[in-house]
Amino acid sequence: MEVLRTKVKAFARMNRIFKQIRENQEEILQIKKISSNNKLPPGLIIGGQESIHDYYINFYTRKMQDSKNEAFPTLSKRLSQKTRTHIGR
Repeated sequence: MEVLRTKVKAFARMNRIFKQIRENQEEILQIKKISSNNKLPPGLIIGGQESIHDYYINFYTRKMQDSKNEAFPTLSKRLSQKTRTHIGR
């Protein structure tokens, strides 16, 4: 009886995971694209729709905040000659 109960629980857990994947397919694909190894972080799907959405929003918030750090250094005196001619200085 206990074996059957654990099998039913495992099936229900997998059913919930597949439901989360179907409902959040677009965000999951985007998270996989931005990941360094093209995999989801462990436990993200089990966390539910909120954790998937929060992870997605947090990444893009941090990306927007960091965009000023990734800007091209236009005022640097150490730019190469090729770079200076490219940016018109």
